[in-house]
Amino acid sequence: MNNQTKCGFVAIVGLPNAGKSTLTNALVGAKVSIATRRVQTTRHKIRGIICVDKAQLVFIDTPGIFDPTKNLEKAMVKAALSSIYDVDCVLVVVDTPLLKHTKAEVDTLITRVQNAKIPFAIVLNKIDALNTAQDVLPLIAYYADTYQATHVFPVSARKEDNVENLKKTLIEMIPEGPWMYPEDQLSDQPEQLMAEEITRKYLIEQLGQELPYQLMVQTEKFVRRTKKIKTATVSDITIHQNIVVGREPHKKMVIGSKGEKLKGLGLIIRRELKNFLGCEVHLFLNVKVDPKWRDKRDYYDYLGLDFPAN
Repeated sequence: MNNQTKCGFVAIVGLPNAGKSTLTNALVGAKVSIATRRVQTTRHKIRGIICVDKAQLVFIDTPGIFDPTKNLEKAMVKAALSSIYDVDCVLVVVDTPLLKHTKAEVDTLITRVQNAKIPFAIVLNKIDALNTAQDVLPLIAYYADTYQATHVFPVSARKEDNVENLKKTLIEMIPEGPWMYPEDQLSDQPEQLMAEEITRKYLIEQLGQELPYQLMVQTEKFVRRTKKIKTATVSDITIHQNIVVGREPHKKMVIGSKGEKLKGLGLIIRRELKNFLGCEVHLFLNVKVDPKWRDKRDYYDYLGLDFPAN
């Protein structure tokens, strides 16, 4: 019997809105990455971690890969592409019904992964959107034959169908080696960053189509206090976040009439943060306007992205 532990980094890449973040959360079994119906909501690489028997899998959820035109888009795509070369294997997530993408776009993406010479598997996501189960079989054959892929997995990340089988194959693909993280750790992202992601998620879901690409969330203060009450230890966290938008009308959109929109958002976000952080949360949201934020190096450094060279 082999008692050697295994540990592997797995990049999850795909075109925008292929379901990468939903798949990451399904594999980890917890919400470690933003998953919304809006495209291009993941801005930097998010790591989720699971341990199965003697294997540890570290998943890197990446921004969607597309043809960028703006500085922020270029930085996001660069972050996604760079992850392909720093891992033990790659999952290429395809929107199986091809509702959002063309075969040409998928072909370009998979070719990029093939050129990296890293073991990869193709994940055919959203199979629940197909008419019948029989519709899946020719798709598996097509992707296996066209891209010489040894592993093609039909899944529904949203319903977590076939996710366990995908995990088993990934364990076979990763190398032997010591674990990189403690067994009970689900992500290497600091609490502050995860809190920002939660705030941005609800802004994206609650506000208009244009706004998500014009905002970021930046923490000014994140303080956890712990005190003893009789025999119990009680914690609370005070969080001050800036919501940075590009235009004055966007600020008005976030705040709403007489501040009611921001107040309502604050209640929803505070409740979610309390559940995530496991303690009372005192949340203070401030909305700032900076028309040039997407072109300033400081913001890219804060997000952990490389500032694009002109």
